[in-house]
Amino acid sequence: MDSLFKTCCLKTIIVGNCGVGKTNLQERIAYGRLAKVLIFRMVPLAYKLYPHNTLGCDFNHFNYEIQSEDLIKDDSKYANLKLPETIKIKSQLWDTAGQERFRPLMKSYYRGASFAFIVYAINDRDSFEDVEYWVNVLEKFTVCNTIVLIGNKIDLEDQRMVSYDEGKELADEYGFDFVETSVLEDIGTAELMPSILIKTLKNHLDSYMC
Repeated sequence: MDSLFKTCCLKTIIVGNCGVGKTNLQERIAYGRLAKVLIFRMVPLAYKLYPHNTLGCDFNHFNYEIQSEDLIKDDSKYANLKLPETIKIKSQLWDTAGQERFRPLMKSYYRGASFAFIVYAINDRDSFEDVEYWVNVLEKFTVCNTIVLIGNKIDLEDQRMVSYDEGKELADEYGFDFVETSVLEDIGTAELMPSILIKTLKNHLDSYMC
């Protein structure tokens, strides 16, 4: 059983249209902060309001520790397994470019991904309509076990163009998890990686028990 977790390294990719907040989501998850460019944009008159777009692909490599008690507390079927008290996970978080001109180059970065975040902005209807495109890309180039659909920018509620129910319905249609977030205000972001890692570990355990 210990061998399942000795060299556990999981790759996560973030996909979605340009400008939906993928880079800042990556920074929030990896470092608990916003990307520096966005921080500069928040200072009135100090900097021009240039958007920051990922050119190609960026990634962060960091470690997580999951307590085995968090795996078994809601599911007694794991209680008799001999698990290490702390499960250490090496995680790679890849932020991919959303611009159309880079899309043909991205498929090589998708390979080997264990799970994915598909991000749209609630104030950008086109980014929501393009979720189907990103689903097709993931189905074609990855074997992701878990996909989370994320509706970002809920701090812009007065500009909302996609309702919560629409996002949830689409996620349910595909069998994805769903969450709305504000990367700017750090709402709904802290739980993303721990929850998806626990779900992935449970999938590994289920396979082991079969």
